[in-house]
Amino acid sequence: MKRGWPVAVVCAVALVIGTALGYGLLRFRHYSVPSGAMEPTIPARAVLFVDRFAYHGHTPDRGDVILFMPPILANGAFIKRVVAVPGDRFAIRHGHMTLNGKPVDEPYVKEATDYEFVIESHGIRVNGMKLDPAVAAIPPRSEWSAPDTVPRGCYVALGDNRNNSEDSHIWGFLCPGRASAYTSQPPALVGRAVLPPFASM
Repeated sequence: MKRGWPVAVVCAVALVIGTALGYGLLRFRHYSVPSGAMEPTIPARAVLFVDRFAYHGHTPDRGDVILFMPPILANGAFIKRVVAVPGDRFAIRHGHMTLNGKPVDEPYVKEATDYEFVIESHGIRVNGMKLDPAVAAIPPRSEWSAPDTVPRGCYVALGDNRNNSEDSHIWGFLCPGRASAYTSQPPALVGRAVLPPFASM
């Protein structure tokens, strides 16, 4: 008759499994996408996981799909793609994006962008009109390293369904931790989306 595992071994295995499960539950949360703003990458009503530890000690990279509390009044967190980071020169002209003076291939975008978007003169111009700092998240000049680049601590976040997304072309920069006139809490990063295998990056 075979002897069973020693009690100490069983307890150790259970402890390791329990710790791993607890860590996973703490680090990852599920999120139901409420709209089609990230199509075709993420369909409306898709459920995915968000890594809540991704930006502990790190900042978002270009291309990251992030969950965040926006700088406007909203019922919940937004999910968008980071397309420009601090110091980047960014523009969308004639339906296509340029980054630091070079065209960018965006296979994840649903269709050509139907608006112009340019960072210049310490602000954002959309279709030639400058977003008003009174109603959009545009930092004061003291927080800009240069008048035509993304300000320090800020990001441009857009939906992949670019023409049907409430994002930086409407409410300005995402500047985590910077006070907003329209919310009681500053915008904040929640985490990085863990995209399903079929999603295009």
